[in-house]
Amino acid sequence: MTYSQSKPPLHLLLIFTLAWFTTATTLTASLKSGTRIVTKTHQQLNNIILRGTYLENTTLTECRNFLVSRSIELDEEVLDPSKKGISITIIAPPTLPHKAQNPPLITYNARNVSITTAITEIAKRSRHDLYITSAGIVFCPPGTPPFPNKLAKEGQIWNTLHKHKNPVKK
Repeated sequence: MTYSQSKPPLHLLLIFTLAWFTTATTLTASLKSGTRIVTKTHQQLNNIILRGTYLENTTLTECRNFLVSRSIELDEEVLDPSKKGISITIIAPPTLPHKAQNPPLITYNARNVSITTAITEIAKRSRHDLYITSAGIVFCPPGTPPFPNKLAKEGQIWNTLHKHKNPVKK
């Protein structure tokens, strides 16, 4: 008994390959669309290099304003001016009537560091948790979730850059 395995016609093979490739590409794109955004955000943060940064006795809000303006100036990858830079939100700590709210003053001096390194160091010095989220960078009092905030009522936490070790006692 002879067994002969014939090859399928070339046009059927091409149609099958094209259909498989299109399906695989669509599936991969839909599975990785969230990953692409996260990766792009991390790349954007790591590609913005602060050549010289000197902050002395500044509040977290002043640091935020400085970092946002520098990120807009230094963001060379994004062409659309309305999409340049990074978004940073600060969630205010809950006010306690019996304690005066004196935010810590931050001093930070660095050369040739990524904006990721700068915001992480500022979070440490200001005693805040720091998250990369679907709404941008969020500074939170220790133990406070990044949502809701001024930009979004809900969202996804993509990465935790810093968690302060001693949460605020209420």
